[in-house]
Amino acid sequence: QADIFTECVQSISRYAENTGADFIMRTAILDHVLSDEQDYKNVIMEKFYIRELLRYYDRVLYLDADILVKPDSPNVFEYYADPDWLYLYNEVDYNGVDYDQYIEKVKNKYHIPWTKNDNGRYDFYNAGVMLVGRSGVEAFEFVEPEYFIMDDLPMIVDEPYLHRNLFKHNIKIGELDKRFNTMVYFEDDGWFLHFA
Repeated sequence: QADIFTECVQSISRYAENTGADFIMRTAILDHVLSDEQDYKNVIMEKFYIRELLRYYDRVLYLDADILVKPDSPNVFEYYADPDWLYLYNEVDYNGVDYDQYIEKVKNKYHIPWTKNDNGRYDFYNAGVMLVGRSGVEAFEFVEPEYFIMDDLPMIVDEPYLHRNLFKHNIKIGELDKRFNTMVYFEDDGWFLHFA
């Protein structure tokens, strides 16, 4: 029996074929992105390669490698037809994690505003599934010294850094239906099951 990683990658590949999308799987660590020797930082920054892909594609659907796409999943490109928005899942009201203390640190270090949802909580978008059009390219700007400002956060740095870009560049954000990024630790009734 295949391991979960293999199953996830195969499901993503089938989904790309079913939706008429090109399937691109990044397997090499982006050594040129970070000069730091810590591989995990290079790996989590792979999503910033989207900037390069948008030179060749009108839209990019980014999926972490730990996403299992169910065979009956709708075509996300048709579900969200407007290419001028960057679609992300706002997880703040669903997973029970209190991000406010981390967000305050990020706001203060980057000197940026931060949006709040209707419940008065800071928005926090999960970067495991992203549907991006060319107008969202600046969300994937990478400035190494800015990235390392976040080194002391007790969390993975890619999402706070992505938020820095989203708010710095006033990217138009559309909220992705949670069924397109269902965190399996909390529930399993979705189309894209995320094992993070």
